[in-house]
Amino acid sequence: MQVDRQDPHVGADVVQASSRSGELTVRFLPSAVRPPPTILCILDPELLDRITTRRAELDELEEQLATQLEAVRAERDELAVAERVLERVSEQLAEERASARPMAGQVGAGGAC
Repeated sequence: MQVDRQDPHVGADVVQASSRSGELTVRFLPSAVRPPPTILCILDPELLDRITTRRAELDELEEQLATQLEAVRAERDELAVAERVLERVSEQLAEERASARPMAGQVGAGGAC
């Protein structure tokens, strides 16, 4: 079965044909290949050049930001390692100081009189 109709969304003639399996096949007539007038305005070479230029600027900025993000994450990892080392050294020093203090009741090395 074949149906010819005007498609209001495309503004062109569309031919629809159904196959035996029940699938719908849509073919556009040559008049449907023409872009609508609004698209013709977008295809202005100056506008396309501006879009291309801006896209290149954004791509470059994305690269710079990705590099900066990588550097920030690396530095953050280094700071986390330094923080853990500082905590361990502080704990060791605290333990050494605690073991070096004389216990209560201990008076020098001399012994009882």
